[in-house]
Amino acid sequence: MAVTRTVGDQRAVDRLALVGVFGGLFAGYMGLTAVIPVLPGLVRDRLGAPDYVVGLVITATALTALLTRPVAGRLADQHGRKLVMRAGALIVGGGGALYFLPLGVTGLIAVRLLLGVGEAALFTAGAVWTVSLAPHNRRGQLIGLYGVSMWGGISLGTLLGATLQRFGYDAVWAFSTLVPLAGLALISAVPERWAEAGGLPGEAGAGEVKGRSGEAGRQPGEAGSGEAGSGEAKGQPGQATGQPGEAKGQPGQAKGQPGQAKGQADEAGGQPGGAGSQPERPAGQESTAAAGRQPAGQRRPGVLATFVPRPVVLPGTALALAAAGYSGLAAFVILMLRARGIGSGVVVLSGFSAVYAGTRLFIGHLPDTLGPRRVAAWCGAGEAAGLLVIAVAPDLAVAIIGSVVMGMGFSLLHPSLALMVMNRTDQGNQGAALGAYTSFWDLGIGVWGPLTGLIATGLGYQAVFVVGAACAAAASALALWIDRPSARPVTARAT
Repeated sequence: MAVTRTVGDQRAVDRLALVGVFGGLFAGYMGLTAVIPVLPGLVRDRLGAPDYVVGLVITATALTALLTRPVAGRLADQHGRKLVMRAGALIVGGGGALYFLPLGVTGLIAVRLLLGVGEAALFTAGAVWTVSLAPHNRRGQLIGLYGVSMWGGISLGTLLGATLQRFGYDAVWAFSTLVPLAGLALISAVPERWAEAGGLPGEAGAGEVKGRSGEAGRQPGEAGSGEAGSGEAKGQPGQATGQPGEAKGQPGQAKGQPGQAKGQADEAGGQPGGAGSQPERPAGQESTAAAGRQPAGQRRPGVLATFVPRPVVLPGTALALAAAGYSGLAAFVILMLRARGIGSGVVVLSGFSAVYAGTRLFIGHLPDTLGPRRVAAWCGAGEAAGLLVIAVAPDLAVAIIGSVVMGMGFSLLHPSLALMVMNRTDQGNQGAALGAYTSFWDLGIGVWGPLTGLIATGLGYQAVFVVGAACAAAASALALWIDRPSARPVTARAT
């Protein structure tokens, strides 16, 4: 017997699901990062290791996270997002317990590598779960709020870790063990019926056909303005979950009750210029992303394409370019200001973090309402402008203004690019795609960390911020390129 839920029930369950996902991520990152202010002293003072080993211990998690995020996303697609996210929280909590052991440098690095696997599973599965729970016209906003949960956990975790260090290392290790396990409990509390997707039957979730003119019988993946906004019809065959009957113009059957999804004179996702203004797809032409089918005349994707799907490459590259500015800010803003005789440089970092979180909280809906392509381009330009202001700042006030501008731009860049990835990927592969996309962030941090050090050594601190601004401008230009026809997934014509 079918279960009927009211809209109020759906909203209540959605909140419960999001509390579990966001709370689990928040708790996991609190546990992960509580050790960050503690480990340098442990490695130097107790283990007697040199400075480069300190850096290796701290960044070891990024290495395994980079390698395992695509795998974690694929496992989430195949075995369930809740299961993989729970496994990630369990690994993070278990890794925290391993700190209690009398580990040497090698053992400590091994623990950090293990924690990178847990972090990759926790974040990636939770991210694609968030997309599946979100209404179609709020995916970008919820991706942004998901990032706020992560950054909130990072900020509070490092603060509490430094505070607990007064009571000894064991207090920090206990915190790093118990808090992720509390996150595991929150994730486990999400009802099973919401473990894989949100919304009532017939609601517009990720990849569902709403039955509007932009989502049935038009070219998938485009809003009327030509941008990949949140109101774009995904146009994936066979993905109209819970929709009546057969979606017009879609190859494949929609699951649900008998009947047909009737197009309304409505705009796609509430966007100006809905997808109904787009020309229809030529007969016999369909997306290569469709339900895993291989178009005629095309070879099967190679190993690299399997782990880094084509829709990920350009948004991921833009994200990796944007990471240059953040790497430079985190590593060198305090040193640059100190060299100019300006103290309290940590306020610049704090201002960036506060604006980063506030932007996502208050205007995190912009990628949905204005389209991710446009917002990503603006954000890259904003990050570049902020970095240039910091580069020439003669005093602390100007440096803070630069951090505010950079924080506003940088905040929405990631969710905008992630939404582009989701809009260009079929629902069954979104976990793997999002995992691969996030790996570009790890790659960017891993590459730009050492490079910014070399730039600072050879050209000075100011050059670090100028180079970061140039990379942010390149990310902005790339975001504008992504939705050009030549940058879209290749389509195949029927012969």
